[in-house]
Amino acid sequence: MEILQNDPIPTVDLQGLSSNENGLEKIAKEIHSAFTTIGFVRIINHNVSETRVQEAWGKIDEFLNLSENIKESYRRNVSTISLYN
Repeated sequence: MEILQNDPIPTVDLQGLSSNENGLEKIAKEIHSAFTTIGFVRIINHNVSETRVQEAWGKIDEFLNLSENIKESYRRNVSTISLYN
């Protein structure tokens, strides 16, 4: 996947995640920042196979191609969602 130079979506690199605790804290802060400011994050070096990634994209396409009525049935009531910190 090519990452554009001035892409507004932050990229978080998981390489070295298990190497030390400082790396874990840094990555956690980067992911938190991305989701609380932009709402999206690109994660690289995650060790998920390209086949699995393509399967996920296929499922996303399937969902997006559903009728609005069916997609609406998946809507969650935000007042009943539990948040964990």
